[in-house]
Amino acid sequence: MIFPETMKQVIAVVLESDAEKVTRELLRLGILHFVRVAALVENRGTGLGTVEQRISEARISETRKRIENILRLGSAAVIPNLPLDASALQPVDLPAVEGELDALSAGLDAFRERQRLIQQESDKLRDMRRHLELMGGAAQAARVKGEYSFLSVEYGSVPEERAETLVSGLERLASVTIETGAEGGKRSFLLVTLKRDAAAVKEVKDRSGWSDTEIPDVPSSSEDGVLRDIEDKLLRLHEEQASIARQAEKTIDGSRNRLEELWANLRMNELYVRIQSFFNRTARTILFSGWLPASSRGELEKSIREFTGGTYFLEWHDPPVGEETGSADVPVKLNNPSFLAPFQMLVQNYATPAYGTIDPTPFVAVAYLCMFGLMFGDAGHGLVLLLGGLAAQWVRVSKRGAPMPILSLIAYCGGASILSGILFGSYFGQPLIPPLWFDYHGIVTGHVHEGIVSNVYDILAITIWFGIAVIGLGLLLNLANLISRRKWVGLVFDKGGLLGGWIYAAGTYFAFGFVASGYKILPDAMVLFITLGIPVIALFFKTPLLHRREHGRHGSSSSPFFTAVDFFMEW
Repeated sequence: MIFPETMKQVIAVVLESDAEKVTRELLRLGILHFVRVAALVENRGTGLGTVEQRISEARISETRKRIENILRLGSAAVIPNLPLDASALQPVDLPAVEGELDALSAGLDAFRERQRLIQQESDKLRDMRRHLELMGGAAQAARVKGEYSFLSVEYGSVPEERAETLVSGLERLASVTIETGAEGGKRSFLLVTLKRDAAAVKEVKDRSGWSDTEIPDVPSSSEDGVLRDIEDKLLRLHEEQASIARQAEKTIDGSRNRLEELWANLRMNELYVRIQSFFNRTARTILFSGWLPASSRGELEKSIREFTGGTYFLEWHDPPVGEETGSADVPVKLNNPSFLAPFQMLVQNYATPAYGTIDPTPFVAVAYLCMFGLMFGDAGHGLVLLLGGLAAQWVRVSKRGAPMPILSLIAYCGGASILSGILFGSYFGQPLIPPLWFDYHGIVTGHVHEGIVSNVYDILAITIWFGIAVIGLGLLLNLANLISRRKWVGLVFDKGGLLGGWIYAAGTYFAFGFVASGYKILPDAMVLFITLGIPVIALFFKTPLLHRREHGRHGSSSSPFFTAVDFFMEW
């Protein structure tokens, strides 16, 4: 758990006739981190060729991503973790798959186009409503016929038998049609449209026998009716948008099984092609190489033996030891139990530990939870975090089938807060139960208590000692890593090495002594020179030593440019 898994490098040779069966088995196992064989061969004139692929990996990937984009439009927002069964791998007919996707996309495009038109109409109605509100109503907007108004507000009448023609004709436009009265076989209307639709509006008015009338004194009920009509139209458009979205989701969900089947086969074909891209060939054989956990060596040997009938050759290599380990690009597989997955995520977000070094995940887990508990020490608030994280994780697993590490981290932090809250006696900020350790809120509010932690300065001391412990642990882990990788120069001169640790420990000791003396007394000059001066002087030799070392390894042509200024600034 503290160390990553031990890795082995394999160089394999199989007959060309067995290449397909071996590729399928390597795909099924999924344990090999491939490397280019050419990178292992010093003499490039070996005559190794590449394996020609029947189809482009990029084209397969692009088609697979099209399926993912279509599925994201359905009820499931994220593609589920589909199982990949290498035994079900089938050659992919990309033109046929693309034809299926084109047909499905054509139907979805029709939905999207309708939604786009509805959105445009909704935007027009919102602009219309905002403009009417700014102008003080429809009547006032009708009187202001300036070039700065993009609304057209008109009053007029049409023959009673043509009123329905007017209303239905304007219904397809962003408009408001309010009937204001009926007299002498004619019906009067207040009409609000956009000037940009003037041509279409004129056509409807001409068909309806529209005639303009003078602007009347519009009652407030009519003014309210204009805005109400706009709101009703916006509501109908919103409902239509939702209906179209449901239809699109239904269409996608109806094809989901087929799309997932296509996606899985495309993904396996993509991986199949990628695996073979690492193959090199001779006249009759196939060569490939890669890294895998040492624990999986037997499984790989057994599989290749079975699928080649014993006609194969495997050569195994251990990772280089010492300072050359990092240059070998050895992949790292961390070996932590599942309950540490959230903290492994934190470590890998910063950097994946180099091969041959200590995996700090268990130490990060303890330090992170302790630090969170000290900062957020309340049992009530911690309970909210714990329940919220567990509930969110349950929903995630039930819908997607896979947990999310960040949700588990929230639950863990909630548990740490509960424990700290019990120690500090804090429950939603209230001292409901006596603390097991010390009364944090009482001390912060000025009450002096008996015990090891009796005032604010004692609380601050806890944080300082916690920081010293974390940094000290980091120094110890770094020393262990430098020793395991045999980086002897770094062990001495690294900022986290012996000299760096020496300076940090001495500085910490003197700082505590200075505080204990009431900020009055520092150690003698000779003591300071021995404990701080000597390591600082020793650091003076770091750059010359490294320069000489690199000069001896690579010669003057490849050594870094070295000047007195570089040396001084480094020191």
